Amino acid sequence: MGISGQVLLRGVDQWSEDVEFANANLVRRADGLFLKITTYIDKDKVKKTERNSKDIGIDFGIHTQITTSEGEKIDVKIGESEQLKKQQRELFRRVKGSSNRRQTIKKIRKSYQKMDNKKRDMANKFIHMMKAYDHIIFQDDNIHAWHSENGNENKGKRRKVQHSCLGLIKAKLKAMDNSIVIAKFIPTTKFCRCCGSIKGDLKQEDRTYECHCGHVEDRDIHAAKNMVWIWKKLAEDFNKLPTEYREVTLMD
Repeated sequence: MGISGQVLLRGVDQWSEDVEFANANLVRRADGLFLKITTYIDKDKVKKTERNSKDIGIDFGIHTQITTSEGEKIDVKIGESEQLKKQQRELFRRVKGSSNRRQTIKKIRKSYQKMDNKKRDMANKFIHMMKAYDHIIFQDDNIHAWHSENGNENKGKRRKVQHSCLGLIKAKLKAMDNSIVIAKFIPTTKFCRCCGSIKGDLKQEDRTYECHCGHVEDRDIHAAKNMVWIWKKLAEDFNKLPTEYREVTLMD
C-alpha cells in the first residue's frame, strides 16, 4: 500500500496472554487503515456465559424489526445521519471529475462506514443478550427478499430493512449453539395456540391478533410466543397443526 517506516497501531491492548497469533493483514477501509489479526484460543480458556434457564422466541418484521416472546420490541435500525444527507446533496452539485467531487465521495464512504460500524455494534450487543437464554427460537424468514419489496408504497418498508442489521443478527443467531430455527412456512402469526385454529383472514396491516375463541394479543408478540409453543408442544400434540405445516427444522 506504499507505506514506509513505523506505523502507530492502536488497540493492541485487546490481546491477552492466552491467545496464539496466527496471521495479520493490512486492510484499507473508507475510514482508514486497519490491521486484521487472526488469533486462536483454547476452548477450555473461553469464559462461558451463564444461562438463565429460559427460552425466548424472536419474531423478525418490517414494522418492528425484532419482537420477543417476553413482549420486548427492539429497533435495530440505523438511519442516515444529517451529515450524510448533506454530503449526498453536495455530491449532486459537484462537477464530475473534479477534486471536490472526489473529496465528497470519500466523505460519503466514511459516513457509510460509520453506519456499518454502528450496525455491527448493535448486532453484537443483541447477540450478547441472547447468549444468556437456554434456547432461542426464530423463524427462517427470507429477510433478503424484504429488501426488494415492489411498489412505491413499499419504499418506506424497504428502507427500514436496508437500514437495519436484521440480516447480520439472523446470521449470527444461526451460528449459535442454542438456536432453534423453525421452517418459514409454519403459520406462527395465524396460528392460535389456545384453540389450535388458523386465522386465514389476517392481513399485513392488522397489528392485533384476534381469534374467535377470545384470544387477543399483539400480532408480533403472539407470533414470537407461538414459536416457543410450537417448539415445545409440537412433538406432544402434533395434530394441532394441519398436515401441510408439520415440519420443523432444528439447528444442531
